[in-house]
Amino acid sequence: MEMPKFSGDVKLYSRFKEDFNKFVKPATHTDQLAFTLRQCLSGESLRVVVPAEDDVNKIWQRLDERYGTRSKLVDVVIGDLVKHRVVKEGDDRKLVKFIDLVEAS
Repeated sequence: MEMPKFSGDVKLYSRFKEDFNKFVKPATHTDQLAFTLRQCLSGESLRVVVPAEDDVNKIWQRLDERYGTRSKLVDVVIGDLVKHRVVKEGDDRKLVKFIDLVEAS
């Protein structure tokens, strides 16, 4: 089984956190939890937790503040929808893309 990964996409944060706590945390010794959590992070999300060092609670706090608020998720989803161009009647490809975007959000 591969470890869950998170690089900073707000839309994927809640799934990452749920998977980590459900599958990784129970199988990891408490002393190794912060290290293991950092191993699952990359890019921006890893940079966000650097100041927390080896305190797993501080790591989660920093991640929650940056990625876990509903307002940030709503902002990202609305931004994605606004960026999407108007779908003209008869443009089925754009309609399908728009539907996929809404479902993914």
